[in-house]
Amino acid sequence: MLNKLSKLNKKSKIAISCLSVLVALIVIGAILISTNSTWFYSNAMYALMPKEIVAEMDAGTLKMGVTKSGEKSAEVIEKAPLSAYRFYYYDTDGTKKEVGYLEDFQFGDETVDPSLVFSLAANKNLTTLKSVISKVIIVLVVLIIAIAVLMWYKAWSKHEDAEKAMKHKKNNTSKSKKK
Repeated sequence: MLNKLSKLNKKSKIAISCLSVLVALIVIGAILISTNSTWFYSNAMYALMPKEIVAEMDAGTLKMGVTKSGEKSAEVIEKAPLSAYRFYYYDTDGTKKEVGYLEDFQFGDETVDPSLVFSLAANKNLTTLKSVISKVIIVLVVLIIAIAVLMWYKAWSKHEDAEKAMKHKKNNTSKSKKK
């Protein structure tokens, strides 16, 4: 095995190294996600949420926002994932008011649930992200297949060239012996 590795060219060694690092990162990521799944999903959801949403309502323009609730421990987030966020909105008179993670508030005649609004917005962003990632994966698979075919073709060509050289060498030696 070591003999085969020493015969590889520099580009092949770099490609193998990159692939090994990628596999290692995937394994480490899978381990982290499985051990701290709620923490991971909570942070991922916050990253996908818009930090502020402005909506036109019957009572006027509603501006809501979300921040991360930093003092929550992993155990608290495990039991109540939405407690990792703090929601706020600006009332019709422009006063900033905080809302608990499971609380609704009245804006004019309408009841608004900020956790639902931000969760739906994060879900919309997640759907877009999944679409982009699926397209990137398709491109990567096609690229990997193309590289594999190219590598096979180069190896086959070298083999064929070596066989032709051997036949040519045999033909030349047999012709020189006949003279």
